[in-house]
Amino acid sequence: MSKRKTKSAAKEESNFFDNLKTYQKYLVLLILLLIPIFTFMSPYIFEGKTAIGTDIVGSKGRTNQILEYEEQSGETALWNPSLFSGMPMYNRKSPTTLHIDSLISFLGNIIYHFFWYFLLGGLGLYLYLHQKKIPWYIAAMVATAFIALPDWQAMLNAGHFSKVRAIMVLPWLLFTFDYFLEKKNWFSTGLFALAFSWLVRTHHFQIVFYAILLLLFLYIYSFVKLLLEKKYKEFSGLIIKLAVAVVLTIMTAAQPMLATYEYADYSTRGGNPVHLGEEAESAARTGGVSFEYATRWSLAPREIIDFFIPRFTGGASVEIYDGNQFEQLKGQQVPGYWGEMPFTESYDAMGMILFLFALFGFVYYRKNSFVLALGIFIVFSVLLALGRHFPFLYNLFYENVPFFSKFRVPVMFAHITFIATFILGGFGLKALFNGIEKKDYKILFTIFGGGILFLLYILMSKGSYEYLAANEAGRYNQQTLDIIKQIRMEFLTTDTIRVLILVVLTSLVTLAFVFKKINKTVTVTAILILVSFEIFSITTRQVSYANLIEKSQLETTAFKETQITNALKSKSDNMRALVISNDFQSNYYAYFYPTINGYSAIKLQVIQDIIDHNLFKFPTQDRLNWNVINMLNGKYIVSSTPLNYPFLQKITEAQERNEILYENLNVQPKAWFVKEIKSFDSPENLVLFMNDFDFDPDSLALLVNPSLETQNFTGEGTIEVIDYTPNTIELGISTESEQFLVLSEVYYPKGWSAVTSNGEELNIEQTNHILRGVKVPAGNYQITFSFEPQTYYTSMCIVWVGNLVILLIIVLSFAVNNKNLFIKRT
Repeated sequence: MSKRKTKSAAKEESNFFDNLKTYQKYLVLLILLLIPIFTFMSPYIFEGKTAIGTDIVGSKGRTNQILEYEEQSGETALWNPSLFSGMPMYNRKSPTTLHIDSLISFLGNIIYHFFWYFLLGGLGLYLYLHQKKIPWYIAAMVATAFIALPDWQAMLNAGHFSKVRAIMVLPWLLFTFDYFLEKKNWFSTGLFALAFSWLVRTHHFQIVFYAILLLLFLYIYSFVKLLLEKKYKEFSGLIIKLAVAVVLTIMTAAQPMLATYEYADYSTRGGNPVHLGEEAESAARTGGVSFEYATRWSLAPREIIDFFIPRFTGGASVEIYDGNQFEQLKGQQVPGYWGEMPFTESYDAMGMILFLFALFGFVYYRKNSFVLALGIFIVFSVLLALGRHFPFLYNLFYENVPFFSKFRVPVMFAHITFIATFILGGFGLKALFNGIEKKDYKILFTIFGGGILFLLYILMSKGSYEYLAANEAGRYNQQTLDIIKQIRMEFLTTDTIRVLILVVLTSLVTLAFVFKKINKTVTVTAILILVSFEIFSITTRQVSYANLIEKSQLETTAFKETQITNALKSKSDNMRALVISNDFQSNYYAYFYPTINGYSAIKLQVIQDIIDHNLFKFPTQDRLNWNVINMLNGKYIVSSTPLNYPFLQKITEAQERNEILYENLNVQPKAWFVKEIKSFDSPENLVLFMNDFDFDPDSLALLVNPSLETQNFTGEGTIEVIDYTPNTIELGISTESEQFLVLSEVYYPKGWSAVTSNGEELNIEQTNHILRGVKVPAGNYQITFSFEPQTYYTSMCIVWVGNLVILLIIVLSFAVNNKNLFIKRT
């Protein structure tokens, strides 16, 4: 009888999931991964829909004219004249190579390309957990929960595509690096280089930086251990292979990485603003953005609770009311978020069940160096995500770590926190199903009991919270404030009760398993269902807020034509429009016509300087600096209010947008000769002088420490625009004496050249802080301004070399490693 029980117990211990064949396991994994993908992405996959997110619309507006030009001309545009008076575009061009992302782009013609990224992201995390000896069914559960997180759907809805790609590639970086450390051969080196270059080629360098930090935390001990054990030969071999992988990664991602690196120095992330104001000081000191700008989206300490209770601080800035307290408001938009960031469009939530298992895993495997490093990283990542709320740590990185000052939105680090927590959660589940002993029961019960008590405390103390953001008190009347507070309390209560129920159910399932009331198969299934329900319920709400339309309708919906846009489209495109309305930081008009304003996360610093210190800083009642507007070719003015100037002539109006279009009769031509050069000792003094009544751009050119001598000119002669394209501007010159020409195009020192038809290369001077100026000889000839950035062309070649070397390493090393297998088959 006892033997029968022993056999029965052994059979039960193996459980249903362990008895599956390998192909069956991967079939189950595939089904599990496809459930959240099809649940949340079916409109994209089957209905051909897209979201009208801020960045999606902004990108369409920014690139529409350029794409039309490329389609018509067959030429690759490296400069974009459509917004901000012109800006580089070569830093956004990636070559199509023999790489994974190119394969996904091809597969995207069959099924929505993010379908493949999510599928591969889940597979990558599964392989990584399996590599770390996590049972396959736990790895599959965690991988499914990972790709189902609400943050990723929020990114898709907003158009943060490069971030989504980077997040989904990150597990492959972890997997290949872990495999590299285990095998230490050239095949694993090639695989790591392939994954690393794939990550860098997503172009989201902030996630790349965070991924490198994660690798350092998790694996630095492995390198130190080799030194402590005096395995110098093994250590040096590993370092050499790692260095090769890093070099090949840089080569394979050279374009646009090197172009982005070059452009960054002259962008708003380059730390080179004119030193006017306190924010400019920290930006200049660190070579990045100002500390205030970098930390605007910092995670407040109380918002950590949002990780587990998604609407603890109200959820998204705009919530759809789904409560029962105010029946008349059901289905209507209400202000949800009352945290400390300017606004938020997503739920930074990962659920509580896997977090509690992560805590258990950390305590249970606390002597495991990898688990210890994982736990320390999670704490570190949360502290760094606090940003301005924990300035000691953030300042340490901001002031001292290269490139870190170029990043912003510290709360973004929470994405990596979630991934690390889920990995640790896998260890906790492994501990549970590997048969914990009675001495560990107390740890397990304490953690889950503590989680329940924490949630009960939130419910009991819900009346003590303010439920108001810092700037809301003066925005609404008292009655409205009271309703908003009650709504937010209702959100908090509803979400907390739901999480409490799920945690209690998980605790009961765990208890039943520990005390052998249910078997492993039932327990695994139950926890999978509970974890899925917790995360799916949050993501379902996130997805429901997406504003989806047919792809074919995106442009006609987001860029509805009006009388103003029709008028602009009929005008010559070598002038520009300035939008003085709510659309100033929008690319709506840039979709139809080149603009001085617009939206871009990273623009040239010179235009930002002009916007910050000149455009609306003239010492008159309306504050508009018409001298600057004129020199930037602001021929057309779109205003939401009537403008009464003798030099403005009304063209038309768009009543549906409440905007009026004017023609500026005083605008400067595309290029003109000035009579005088005025030199300044600093950009700050030059920028301030442009707000002076004495500044006349028609006759005066302002330079800082010019390479040519200050002198006067006659200003006489003619200039004709012969050709005007994104990459080339050709001018016909006729003058009887030497002149100084100002071209109303943005100055950018990398790539632009000016050559006369006689073969003489002219030096381009930074003029009026933002424009180009050249000293031209007397005569009749042509000047061609060409944009041919050497970094772009060199990087394109480097990419192919690096890509092919990686593939050769993988193929040749695989062949060498398996030559005995080939010989036997032969």
